[in-house]
Amino acid sequence: NCKISKEYPRLTRSEQLAELVGVILGDGCITREQIRITLNSIKDLDYSRYLLTLIGSCINCTPSIRKRQNANAIDITMTGLRLVKRFIDIGLKVGNKVKQQVSVPDWIQKNKRYSICCLRGLVDTDGGVFVHRYKVNNVRYSYKKICFTNKSQPLRDFAYNVLQEVGLDPKQYSDRRVWLYNSHQVERYLDDIGSSNSRLLSVHR
Repeated sequence: NCKISKEYPRLTRSEQLAELVGVILGDGCITREQIRITLNSIKDLDYSRYLLTLIGSCINCTPSIRKRQNANAIDITMTGLRLVKRFIDIGLKVGNKVKQQVSVPDWIQKNKRYSICCLRGLVDTDGGVFVHRYKVNNVRYSYKKICFTNKSQPLRDFAYNVLQEVGLDPKQYSDRRVWLYNSHQVERYLDDIGSSNSRLLSVHR
């Protein structure tokens, strides 16, 4: 784990850091001493390895990674009071994300490339590509769609706005979801936003 006594330099704003912020806002939680990202230990196993590399590119820290007993969950944990402070310095908050209705830091929202990378992190953790199948007059149809789900309205608004900015046609409803509704939109999303999570890409293929 990262040592509590270790000094950490200020985090450098970058596309990698913006993506990591999206991941933490999606599947992460922050306490006074830890930042923990929790993933599905089966579906997100490859992605967890990617995140170790992403974290290493943003800060000099070797996180711990642990499979939870009796659960299909894996925790990536960064520990250290001073390390947590560096993430607070860039606009993240300690505590319950839903109660605080957290949003994306301003420095990301004001930069299009950072916004795209942050959205990638959000959707890679709190989103997915799904195949909708149905039958009409005994003819089977199917199409892909993307859904981002989060209980923080500011995060949903951010996702909706960035999708619009890149020329997509998102739909936002009162069920805490932002949707892209057809295969063409999914193709455009993966071209313009991209994904670092093979779970999403496997459905795409």
